[in-house]
Amino acid sequence: MSTPYKQQKTADTTIPFSKIFAKVMYVNSKHASSHDWKLLDDCDLLHLITDKQDTHFLSVPDDDYHFHQNLIDRGFSFAFVSLLQVAVRNSASWIHFSPFNEVVSGIHVFSHEETVQ
Repeated sequence: MSTPYKQQKTADTTIPFSKIFAKVMYVNSKHASSHDWKLLDDCDLLHLITDKQDTHFLSVPDDDYHFHQNLIDRGFSFAFVSLLQVAVRNSASWIHFSPFNEVVSGIHVFSHEETVQ
């Protein structure tokens, strides 16, 4: 005996208008090391949108201890993971990295030798 097929209804649910906007944190590229950038290229845990020159948007992951520890175990710097934590704890959905953005006080800045040139 077969079970009759029931077509799923399309949900007519709505979300609040305020939820369709994303908060972006604008930081200078010096807030990530060249080593972090290299790891981002092959990282399946983080989502990066880039123009391969100087504009980079990084999706901010949820605030999860095990996730952040996993990033550190994969070789990401403590400073970079800390930046992700600062972003999510301040309700940012994306981080925009650019050498033209301001350096943010209170967040680790990598030396010229440690950053992408």
